[in-house]
Amino acid sequence: MRHLVFALAIAALAPPVAAAQRVPGRDLLQFPLAALDRPAALPTDLADGLGNPATLVTLNGAKLRVGAAALQTPETQGVSAQLLTAAHSLSERIVVGLSAARWGVDDIASTTTSPDASDGDVSYSTAMLSMSAARRNTRNVSVGLSLRARTGSMGGARRTAVAVDGGVLVDSLWRDARVGVASFLWRPAQTGDERTTLHVAGDLRVWGTSSVRQARAGVSADFTEPDERLEFIYASGRHGPLAVRLGLARTVRWENGPWRARLGVGFHYDKYVVAVAREEGADGLGGVYQFTINATYP
Repeated sequence: MRHLVFALAIAALAPPVAAAQRVPGRDLLQFPLAALDRPAALPTDLADGLGNPATLVTLNGAKLRVGAAALQTPETQGVSAQLLTAAHSLSERIVVGLSAARWGVDDIASTTTSPDASDGDVSYSTAMLSMSAARRNTRNVSVGLSLRARTGSMGGARRTAVAVDGGVLVDSLWRDARVGVASFLWRPAQTGDERTTLHVAGDLRVWGTSSVRQARAGVSADFTEPDERLEFIYASGRHGPLAVRLGLARTVRWENGPWRARLGVGFHYDKYVVAVAREEGADGLGGVYQFTINATYP
């Protein structure tokens, strides 16, 4: 069907999208690259800072971490996404990072002059480059800042905008509890040109005594102005090299959407971490899959 379902959805949304945002492709960012099985506001294995720049401080004294992620939706949606990241410690308290990400649907049939989808393909994609820095202010509080440039294209139209995001991470609390808050795609001077998201999340250790032998549980919510949010309830566990994460997520947009199961499995070996994750597709569309790999160098 050459992604006909997703093409029809984009066509239906085209008038409000054009009115509410100047950079195409904002809706593609609803697919949580690098954060499919965990909240965006808390640390991930990648140390990408994409969801919360303050999480870069969890490099934990290492000098360098590099990583990559790839996400693929069902054929009926046809969305793919890729991410490359690198983070470097300048000192015990300061970490800088760079990431490049792309989301795209490259096989949307064009029906400009006829309804039989014979007019060729229309490219619909967005790419984002982020430069981030984080600093651990105190033993428990870290702050971060990201400068992002996002380019979107739809058909022959291509536009670029710059956003500035900030984040806070509070960790090492009672039962190793963590709380993260961060903005995503905030444009102070032109708030009407972009849909800003606020990431909020928190979790704590419910079993175990160390980071390599523990179980955690938490909740998160991503608020996208003015009337959309993503709710996520999750648990994770690690025993030695094996890590498992599971949870339930739903999108609330005027009304509550169905709960979707998320499952992730990771394997830690020496300086490498390899992980796969799956989200149950909504409305019978099939599952969304994610693969990540990273390496940390002392």
